[in-house]
Parts: sequence; C-alpha cells; structure tokens
Amino acid sequence: MPVSLGAQLYTLRKELTGSGTLPAIFEFLKKAGCEVVELAALPPCVVPQRLAAISADTGVKICSTHSPFERIRDGLDSLADEHQVFDCSIIGIGSMPPEFNMGSPDDIKRFVDILNKTADALKSRGMSVMYHNHAFEFKKAGGKRVMDILLENTVPDVAFSLDVYWAHVGGASAEEYIDKMGSRLKVMHLKDYKPALFGLRHTMGAPGDGVLDFRTYMQKADARGVPYAVVEVDKTKDPRTAIERGIKFIKEIHKPQ
Repeated sequence: MPVSLGAQLYTLRKELTGSGTLPAIFEFLKKAGCEVVELAALPPCVVPQRLAAISADTGVKICSTHSPFERIRDGLDSLADEHQVFDCSIIGIGSMPPEFNMGSPDDIKRFVDILNKTADALKSRGMSVMYHNHAFEFKKAGGKRVMDILLENTVPDVAFSLDVYWAHVGGASAEEYIDKMGSRLKVMHLKDYKPALFGLRHTMGAPGDGVLDFRTYMQKADARGVPYAVVEVDKTKDPRTAIERGIKFIKEIHKPQ
C-alpha cells in the first residue's frame, strides 16, 4: 500500500480556538489533498464524538495523535477509549519529558520502561504507543545515540514517528533511520531544512523549500510499508500555504507504483 499523505494539526494550532473551528480546518485539509491528519494541540473542549463526526463528514482519517504524556502514563484507559471513538489506533508522544532527558542512559531507560508498559497495555485493544523525535535523540548518552537506545530497548510493539527535519538537525541520516525503524515506523513528519545564510540560523520550511531528499524518503517509506506521512511546519508565517505547498510538492515528486 502506498503511503497515505496528510498534515500535522500542530501547524494550524493558532486556528484551534474551539471545536467550532474544526470543520473548516478539516475541509481545508481535504481540499489541500490530505487523506489523513495527525491530531495535536487540541483545546480541552473538543470531545472525541465531535472529532469522529468531523472526520467521517470530510473523509479525512485521524491516523494518529500527539497526546499529553501525563495522560498516557496516568490515564491510559480513558485516553484509549477516546481514541477508539474516533477510530484511531496510534497514541503518540510528541517528545521525551525533561525528567528523562538528562543525558544519562539510566534516565532514558526509565522512559523506555514506560513505553514498554504502555505498549503492553494497549496491545489487547489493537492499539500502539508511538514516539516522535526531535534533534536531541541523535546525540549520544553513554556513548550511544539516544534514538538507538530507544530502538534497542523498547519492545517491538512500540512504534516510532520519524521527523526527517529534526533528524537532519541532529546530525543523522533520515534514510538510515527509516531502515532502522522498519515496520515500527508508522508516521513520517515532513518539513524541509533551509540552510543558514549570511550568518543567520537555519530555518524550517514546507517540503520543497530546502535541501532534504524527500523523493528518497518517500521511496523508502513505500518500500518499508510506512502507512502515513504528514506535512508539519512548526514555524511559518502562513501555515495553510505551507501545508498546501508541501502536499503539492510531495505529490509531484512521489508517484507510487
């Protein structure tokens, strides 16, 4: 099956002022060419039944979420119940909480224990927990990359989301980690890397704005059976245009066989 393409809702977070804004956002995503959406930054007032109805009405599937770590750790049953209402089987963690990211392999392994217990608790429901990277996971702790510690010490039922931009910022090869994650890679985050100019800091952009090799990423994702890829541009002056251009670019350079 080819990769289903969509967007990460965090890109549109400034529009998320309440449940009343969601139908127009989902309609925009549909018109932009999105098949799926990954949820994040939702206001607390948004109930799962409302999400289910909007998803059904627009045909934009909720493929995964970024959910609060505290709810995953302390309220997993109710969180999983909510996900099942809107037909989503992947509960994502957007980043490692600071208390586990102190540079010590032992701290990281405490986080691994939580991931493993969560995966075990979700397995009987046909659901999975998924971890999303930033740049620090490609730095070393005790002589080994944090991401490699996660991959080697989590059970196979722990899924991963690879953000290709942050992998590049961290000094890693996204292609290498698509292969390393294999069937555990469920969602790719697509944003581009724009090198620093005139002494300024590098910036992020929509796919096609920078130097990253999205053609290769998508070909590898197809070969590995990655189910989803979402455009996410955390910092942009025009979030809707960034999503539209990113989706258009990926569809132009990626022609599944």
